Amino acid sequence: MIELISKLFSEPLKDLEISRQASVVGTFEGWGTSLAWFANVVGKGPTEYKEQIADLLFDVQQGLGLNIVRYNIGGGENPNIRVTLEPRACIPGLYTSANQVSSLSLEQDAGQLWFLQAAVKRGVDKLEVFSNSPPYFMTKSGSVTGARMSSENNLVENQVDNFAEYLCRSTQLIENSCHIQCESIEPFNEPLSSWWKLGGRQEGCYFDCRLQEKVIDSLYHQIRKWNLGYCIAAPDTYSVEEAKRLVNSYSSQTLSQLNRINTHTYNAKGRRNLLDMCSKRRKLLWVSEYGDNDGSGISLAQTIISDLKELHANAWIYWQAVEDSSAPHWGFLVCNLNQPTGNDSFTIQKKFYIMLQFSKFIRPGFQQIDIDDDTTVAFRSPDEAKIVLVHVQRQSNTYHLCFKDFDRESFAQISVYRTSSHENMERIGFYQRWPLQRRLSLSMANNSVTTIVVS
Repeated sequence: MIELISKLFSEPLKDLEISRQASVVGTFEGWGTSLAWFANVVGKGPTEYKEQIADLLFDVQQGLGLNIVRYNIGGGENPNIRVTLEPRACIPGLYTSANQVSSLSLEQDAGQLWFLQAAVKRGVDKLEVFSNSPPYFMTKSGSVTGARMSSENNLVENQVDNFAEYLCRSTQLIENSCHIQCESIEPFNEPLSSWWKLGGRQEGCYFDCRLQEKVIDSLYHQIRKWNLGYCIAAPDTYSVEEAKRLVNSYSSQTLSQLNRINTHTYNAKGRRNLLDMCSKRRKLLWVSEYGDNDGSGISLAQTIISDLKELHANAWIYWQAVEDSSAPHWGFLVCNLNQPTGNDSFTIQKKFYIMLQFSKFIRPGFQQIDIDDDTTVAFRSPDEAKIVLVHVQRQSNTYHLCFKDFDRESFAQISVYRTSSHENMERIGFYQRWPLQRRLSLSMANNSVTTIVVS
């Protein structure tokens, strides 16, 4: 075991001490992305084009090696109203006719289906399905964009069981088509947010706490009725504070029906309080969505580190790994999603390499190590043969990396990789012997992310 203790002094020089005597925080399940909008478009594009993107996202040798995908079960917009959804966000429903949840087909969802199959082929081993809105014919407004009034439930209450059945049947169909077992169903997406209103640009649905409990209960009993074995995750709130509020408000029965707490960290105030609440209730915790508009990737890196350190997140998932060219700073890759031509190209953004600093080296099954530095996270491999540290630096500084209780027989080399404004995960150091007195001086560049691998 190791411990990373940061000793902050008034002078610029900092010491980071790594010891093998620290406690383990938890086991990490992996990194992921939601398919949803980008897969809906790119998955229907030219084969060579989408194969390249799939390699960069899911292949551990050629790309990020993401191992978790979230598949969006669409509500499908009402064909009899004016469509206000963005083209990329028009996720089709899987029903073959309105009001018939027992007759489903994946044919109309070819984009997401292709990407899930491609992801599984490249090693993805965890699948979660999620809903942004029930089908339009189960809603009060007759639209998947939201209710007529803000903060108003849009699911018709006598449709709760039909909605739960739709999720279960859709998940079975996806599993059978892609040869992967679904781990969990999340019936909500940011259910307390006030922006889900009729005429919006994406699917969304408000659920108050009471209606959430009804949906969870129905889903729980249908999963068991059909012996499906899926877990239920909730509530996927926009903020950590909203997740805390719901966990506190759910009845003991509802909490017993939930296997995992999902939260988004767009607003992450109160992380440690949510961690305490989940720990007391013995619930796993995923950061199931995050995204930002900082093209440098530094905000991304700091958020990942804070989510891992303060939430002890068992998995970490980015919203859209591929973004539209109208919002280039959001994605790891950027292409034309709203107006595809069939001959589109994509660009790799700086964020791709920032994400690579984490996902390339911290792999599923690694154990997070308790550390005492706000800008560094540390993991070790299951066989204890590798230790990985990832550090984000906003202002340049020099660190002394001090190794404590390490023997020559167990660890043979140290590799250092960095992404900065002018570097893309470049190896900037390689040491095949222990440094003098086991102290390694590293210069941390301004606005950079550094990964240190001891093996």
